[in-house]
Amino acid sequence: MLFYLDVNSFYLDNENNVWMSVNGGLLKYNDSKPLKVFDSDTNGFFSKQCISFYIDLKGDGWLTTNGGGLAKLKKGTF
Repeated sequence: MLFYLDVNSFYLDNENNVWMSVNGGLLKYNDSKPLKVFDSDTNGFFSKQCISFYIDLKGDGWLTTNGGGLAKLKKGTF
């Protein structure tokens, strides 16, 4: 099955998870785990247009969005 993703950025974390900021949400991919989806409906982001993602030195995730500002994902919740 093929489908289209409008990917804005990729981020590889220290645990070899690939994070994809897409128009529609944030995806976490690891070939040994199920795909995990984060979106405005379930995670309270203020925009569906996710632009970039980064995990800081404390382990918190930061997501930039188009029109919805910055969203913080606290360590241990993602």
